[in-house]
Amino acid sequence: MILDSTQAHLYVAEDNTDQVDVINTSTNQVVSSIATAGLKGIIGSLDTYHGFIPNGLTLSPDGKTLM
Repeated sequence: MILDSTQAHLYVAEDNTDQVDVINTSTNQVVSSIATAGLKGIIGSLDTYHGFIPNGLTLSPDGKTLM
């Protein structure tokens, strides 16, 4: 997990679902989910390709890129 610099958004790695959820900290609601497997049209069947297991998160110094 990592908070952005304003502490408005919490990024949570979900290793069992191959995604990162973005939580609004003032409402405690998931506002978006980011797939770590890539786009379905590029990667092919996500049933075949899975196990990307995101487990370490950081934000770029300007806060615009999640890595």
